[in-house]
Amino acid sequence: MKMAETNGLRQFLILLYKGFLLRKRHYIITFFEIVIPILIATIPCMILSETSTKYDEENYHSSENLADKFLWVNYSTYLPFDPFYAKPYQSSLEFVYAPNNGITEQFMNDSVEMFQRNTHYKDKISIRGMKTEKEMESYCVYELQKTHGTQLMIGTVFKDFGDKLPASLNYKIRYGSGMYGPSFYTSLKYQVNGPHTSNDYSYSAFLAWQASVEETFIQKKAIEQGKNVNYKVWMQQFPFPEHRNTKGSFSVVNIIPWVLCYGYLIFIINIVRRVIEEKSNGSKELLKMMGMTDFTYWASTFMNYFIIGFVTIFIITIVYKVPLKHSIVFLRCIDFLVLLIILSLYMASLDLLVLLIILSLYMASLILFCMLFSIFFNRTVFAVIALLLVYILSFTLLMIKLFMWDSELIYFPLSVLSKLCICLLPSGALLSSFYIISFYESSGEGVQWYNITEFSLVPDLNILMILGAMLFSCALYVFAIWYFDAVWPWQPGVPKPFYFFLTRSYWCGSKPSEGEEMKLVKNENSSEFFEEEPSGVSPGVVIRNLFKEFRTGLKTKLAVNDLSLNIYQGQITALLGHNGAGKTTTINILTGLYTPSSGTASINGLDILTETTRARRGLGVCPQHNVLYDTLTVEEHLRIYAASFCHIFLHRLLESLFRNQRSNCSKFLRKRCGFSLALKDQVSYTRLYCVLQKRRRD
Repeated sequence: MKMAETNGLRQFLILLYKGFLLRKRHYIITFFEIVIPILIATIPCMILSETSTKYDEENYHSSENLADKFLWVNYSTYLPFDPFYAKPYQSSLEFVYAPNNGITEQFMNDSVEMFQRNTHYKDKISIRGMKTEKEMESYCVYELQKTHGTQLMIGTVFKDFGDKLPASLNYKIRYGSGMYGPSFYTSLKYQVNGPHTSNDYSYSAFLAWQASVEETFIQKKAIEQGKNVNYKVWMQQFPFPEHRNTKGSFSVVNIIPWVLCYGYLIFIINIVRRVIEEKSNGSKELLKMMGMTDFTYWASTFMNYFIIGFVTIFIITIVYKVPLKHSIVFLRCIDFLVLLIILSLYMASLDLLVLLIILSLYMASLILFCMLFSIFFNRTVFAVIALLLVYILSFTLLMIKLFMWDSELIYFPLSVLSKLCICLLPSGALLSSFYIISFYESSGEGVQWYNITEFSLVPDLNILMILGAMLFSCALYVFAIWYFDAVWPWQPGVPKPFYFFLTRSYWCGSKPSEGEEMKLVKNENSSEFFEEEPSGVSPGVVIRNLFKEFRTGLKTKLAVNDLSLNIYQGQITALLGHNGAGKTTTINILTGLYTPSSGTASINGLDILTETTRARRGLGVCPQHNVLYDTLTVEEHLRIYAASFCHIFLHRLLESLFRNQRSNCSKFLRKRCGFSLALKDQVSYTRLYCVLQKRRRD
């Protein structure tokens, strides 16, 4: 039974077993892949410890000192203030309104007069009317650009102002100035970096103009109805709840993306290195020749690294989340436990499962990103350098540009689509999620299942949307791996056309056409140098007008020149020729390692260009160069393939050929191992054995 005949789950488990055997051989690398991220992840604990009150000998016995590691800031309340107190600082102020008619013109003049009287604004004020809101907007944008935002412009759009004042006031205020941001962010659940004691909304001319317009309208309506209205409007900032803060100017949660990013450098380098090594030394193609599918290969590679990554993620989650009992013995004897206590208390309000899901999705997207990255390289050194540049630069630039300084002015104004596109990168999703988590933690509420849909900080982004973007990025990476691994031409194997997924043969397969193959072999060659074709025997391999050229710089070398050959079933055919005649190149074309420059070939009626995977199932190949795993023993190689074939034959072959060499062996014994793997079944072995016995007698 061949590997292709086994089910996909069995192939997956076999390849996963192979991956863990390799990890067993490279135990030092595996150790660093697990330990380094966990050790670096404790850096926030150390930072928080260094920025907190130092312990001394007598304070070890005080349970309150651990709580003092966090500064609990009391709730904040604010005194009422007069909205007219907030007046502009610019020396030039222009009011623009729409629509422009007699009622709105008089109303604007009265409102501006009230504004000047109550704010005591003595500088220049101009009033300009426009026909429509669009015209007003165009004018204001032009003036602001011309003055570089130094002039304050307030636009007012009145609704339902006709021949007389409407029954109720309906209007909009359009505020424009280079001194303030695009929004006051008054609708957010949490403010950035604690309560805003001096925000733009309270101390700009916006409130003063709003009060002027509304008081003017109230007075005019009171005069119409002959009433005397005596009142005074006061404003009061909404109180801010008790919140938790560290001593220093940073949030410890913001450090976590840094330590996770740099902690997994060794991990991601090994992913790319292992995938490219298997591709460059031919072991991946050997597995595909034995019938392995691309899906099982990539799925086993992903699971091999995800299991290790999940172990580290789970331990890191425990380190950050589970509260430990901080007794005096722990405080006096084990400083590391103190660090764990501090950070776990700091993140005690963050739901354990939410944090685990966020980090697990980050790990999945990171592994898939590395697998996709490895497709485009054939040299390990170049791939690792490029990976480090892309990974580190993308993280650092996003952190510095969007999240480190002035995030209110840079990150908040981005469209929701831009924010979600940032989350498609593993580093972008990690930064975005912990950016929001940090403010939940500062408030003391923490990220819980009930608030992952709240727009608490960023007006149009929440934790659930980030999780959805991370899931979508994983699906996008899977699609990209499937597509580019099939069509990328600069790697071993026969690339598929870019439209391969639109063809019927890819999804349903094609039926071998024996009639066409028989027609191919009947050519005009009938000279004495060509052996007469046997009758009643169908060809297993048909090669027709095969060419293969290799280009080195500006030079072109012809390796195979118009080769036509028929190899019949039940016969042994040998390719003879001097070095460089094209023997190995021909075999590599038949097995799908190389793409022919022109011509084609078929195996059991299946074209090697369009049905590469199915055609390989009829081949057993012992390559010229060793494509075995250097760290696996002969016994392990044969047992893996024996399990793949689900046949007792290879187990017996193991006993007969390698009875005394079950561990590392010489180059000659490696060739014997590769020869054994090429004998896929009992029939192949019996036929070759009979021929060799006969030749030995001759």
